[in-house]
Amino acid sequence: MTKGNKNKYDISKMRIKDTKFSARECMENAEKYYTEENYEKALEYYLKLYNFYMKCDYPKADDLLTEHALNKICLCYRSLEKYDECIKFCEKAPKTDTTYCRAVEHMFYCYGITNNEDKMIEYLELLEKIEPENSYLINTDIETFIEENEIKEACEYLDKIKERDNILQITFYQLIENINDESLIDYKIKFCKEYANKVKRLKAETKAQYYGEILDELIYYYFKINDYEKVIEYYSELKILNDRALKEFQSEKNYQFLDFLGKYAVISFIKSEKINDGVNIFLDLIQQGFGYNGIYLFLGILYFFKNEYETSLKNLNKIQKSEEISFDFISNIIKTSKTFDFEKTKEYISEFINENEEFSQFYNEIANLKFDESFFQNIILKSLEILEV
Repeated sequence: MTKGNKNKYDISKMRIKDTKFSARECMENAEKYYTEENYEKALEYYLKLYNFYMKCDYPKADDLLTEHALNKICLCYRSLEKYDECIKFCEKAPKTDTTYCRAVEHMFYCYGITNNEDKMIEYLELLEKIEPENSYLINTDIETFIEENEIKEACEYLDKIKERDNILQITFYQLIENINDESLIDYKIKFCKEYANKVKRLKAETKAQYYGEILDELIYYYFKINDYEKVIEYYSELKILNDRALKEFQSEKNYQFLDFLGKYAVISFIKSEKINDGVNIFLDLIQQGFGYNGIYLFLGILYFFKNEYETSLKNLNKIQKSEEISFDFISNIIKTSKTFDFEKTKEYISEFINENEEFSQFYNEIANLKFDESFFQNIILKSLEILEV
């Protein structure tokens, strides 16, 4: 074999002297059978491949290839529920080899699933010793914290991990989803941002399984801490994600987030004085075929704050009859604002709340608003935030 760096990663060039063994062909067969879930045949080829790598005079046959073969052998054994065979195989792995960490991972798993607690703890401690930030171990620990509802401990544990790129998407998202304590919001925002930044860095926006949900969380929690610029940033990113998903004929899941979070975006566009940006987003959604009641309500509100009363009414009049009584309430407030008839508006609000007891809390929120020129704007913003829209 040719030594040195030339063709270092080309397994087609890897042959044992005086044999016709093809590593490439063996790898293709192994991967084919593994994909087909024919684990017996896959195991046969992976074992041949592993033994070849261990005998190969290549510069250690590239540790990554050896590690890959060992990992797949163990996964085959586990899929076949041959846990004892998996343990025996792993015990033979050279302890000086970088692949030994993977072998210890699988022995830890096999002893755990066969309820050999003493051995499981033994290999857990060994794994912590030889690879303190082992990704398998980290994922397992976080999952355990979540199962035991120790969310604060999970956050503190994860925050101490320096390299978090190898944490599984589902594990990361499950933790984020379970952070509901107000005192842990900073952790939630931090981990969500980290997840979003990684997705963008890898240019995997439409492929990342939970990216829409992560943007949803960021928008909602930034709104709760009144960071309206960040709400706009991530709402705009969610709109871009929706556009890309539509082009790739994916589901309309992201639009559902846009619709649900629309009221927070509208308030943020108004508070940040970026009303035109909001108008452009909602007009584009209508062009895409999302001309639903909520979108026309949001446009009606935005145009009202632009002092374009007629255009506001034009959009509000496109709202079809809805069970959402809050749509009617906000629309009527805007329509009565032109006359500045505070008494009539006050009567309407009282009647509305008397007829809908579930909005009694809303009355407390608006009772102290001053009846001046800013009244209608304030009541619209309050009602948009509090009512179900």
